[in-house]
Amino acid sequence: MRRQCAARRGRGTRSPLAACAITMSAAPRTARSDQRRTAPERGAVAVSSWPSGVAARATSTAATPHWIRRVKINATRTPPDYNRLVPISHRVEEGEGTTSISEKYGFFDRTVWSHPDNAGLRARRRDMNALLPGDELVIPDKRIKEVSCATGASHRFKRKGIPAKYRVRLVSCGKPLADLPYELVIDGGLKITGRSDAQGVVKSYVPAGARRGVLRVDRSPRPLLVIGISFGRVGPIEEVSGVQNRLNNLGYDCGEPDGQFNDRTRAALRLFQRREDLTETGEIDDATRERIATLHDNLGSEAPRNPAI
Repeated sequence: MRRQCAARRGRGTRSPLAACAITMSAAPRTARSDQRRTAPERGAVAVSSWPSGVAARATSTAATPHWIRRVKINATRTPPDYNRLVPISHRVEEGEGTTSISEKYGFFDRTVWSHPDNAGLRARRRDMNALLPGDELVIPDKRIKEVSCATGASHRFKRKGIPAKYRVRLVSCGKPLADLPYELVIDGGLKITGRSDAQGVVKSYVPAGARRGVLRVDRSPRPLLVIGISFGRVGPIEEVSGVQNRLNNLGYDCGEPDGQFNDRTRAALRLFQRREDLTETGEIDDATRERIATLHDNLGSEAPRNPAI
């Protein structure tokens, strides 16, 4: 027997799960005529449709007349399923990049970034980890992998991680801080040590989901150099905020990278253009944008032209 019923929670109050389709199977009737108006025994209730993201369990109790059932529904909101098998669109939040997002869903970042459904995003963003909040990144279907193994034996499988590479170039008065020991603390826990290279570049692998860090560089006998780091906070070079992020990191003070093209940003651009032998316009033209990207995003490939001006 099938009935459409509206679930209620409390007298006169409609549940947020109202009007769910419910299938009930009642106990079989006997041949006695007086059973026609007798309430059937407890039956099973199966929910055939629910709002997305809701897990529910329903039970029924006997009622009179036989075609009415009182239904008690226990519903709980479930968290996002990062292992689902259908493609979804992930809205980028502050501090996220393709690497950190892919790690959440169990993908390599290149697999997600190169997916055909992300062609439009790739056309707008040259760097897969320099995204703006609100960008849409498509997460593809999971693929099933089969491995043949001998029976009667134990087998160990290793999940590959996707660490992110962090790089920063240390420069003082136009000269690289080369071959100096450093300690990088990630999110107040993980500690990574090493030495800067001949170009003053510090390179280290960090967890894909890292948010903040502190870099301490030993410049003995000079004071210890301490740098606060926010991972994933550099915006796209195509946006004003991305240009401001990079100029700040290169030592040209733009103030807060808020995306507003103000006088402080123009002054920083003029100084950068003067030092890099570019036409001093105070505007973000193609040549200026490319030079900023070269010095900031490709560490060690080229040195500043006139850092002391």
